[in-house]
Amino acid sequence: MANANSRFVDVTCEKCGVERNIRIDQYRRRGETWRCRSCNTKGRIPRNKGKGVSNDPALARTRNSFYKARYRCKTGHGGYYVNVEFKFNSFWELVEEIGPRPEGKTLDRIDNLGHYEPGNVRWATHAEQCNNKRARDTALNRTWNPEDIVGKGYFKRETKKGTKFHACMKVGNNKKISLGVFDTAEEATLAYRTAKAKYLNDISDN
Repeated sequence: MANANSRFVDVTCEKCGVERNIRIDQYRRRGETWRCRSCNTKGRIPRNKGKGVSNDPALARTRNSFYKARYRCKTGHGGYYVNVEFKFNSFWELVEEIGPRPEGKTLDRIDNLGHYEPGNVRWATHAEQCNNKRARDTALNRTWNPEDIVGKGYFKRETKKGTKFHACMKVGNNKKISLGVFDTAEEATLAYRTAKAKYLNDISDN
């Protein structure tokens, strides 16, 4: 062992007996016992590097389609997905149903008036999806009520008078219009759903 003024110390691995020269602070930090790197790493469970979803292009594409479809159903997507439900409970359930997403294809419903559910989904090209697209009138030629609309339709605003809820919605070419500022989230949601239903009914009439 080195003298007291040295910054390094000679140590022996307590497991295999190999000798090394390490910094004295490392020696003290480990409770004056030391193991070499080989003995320290033996028995550890190796990391599963390179096998995650992000490292597999097909699985990454599948995960992207999974979350986008679920988001469309959650928000209503401008009225087209108001009555469409996403019935896959997990990303892996979708993978087991139709496999990883091939390059050049996206998630499609076989029956375009049905839900995203087992037996009604497939991977399809852009041309196949265009041929399977329902007419605009099919989606909008009906009477919409506020309770048919999903989504919150507001965002929070912190003001000097406290938290307010600003209701807004998108119309036309993704144009956002304001519906007012409300004291409660319930009032903002009702204003959004009422305005959205009126907007969809106006489109149907035209």
